[in-house]
Amino acid sequence: MIFKVILNKEIHIIKSTDKPTLAELKKFLPNYFKKLPQKYILSYLDEDSDEIVLNDQYDYEILLGSGAKTVKINIKENNEDFM
Repeated sequence: MIFKVILNKEIHIIKSTDKPTLAELKKFLPNYFKKLPQKYILSYLDEDSDEIVLNDQYDYEILLGSGAKTVKINIKENNEDFM
């Protein structure tokens, strides 16, 4: 699967031949984005164009099981305390 990870207008491509966990994906982000917010959320648009937030590994597994070859994952600053 290919992830296009987006923060504002900065886009990086992460190609994965295996299936990394959500925690492993998050661990890579500071290497790509020097202005990564201290608190952030990851989200993507599903096949119905609904914005899905990647809260945990379960959400991430659903994304991996979607069959998509390329997925745009958006990084957004999180100023909320509930996430």
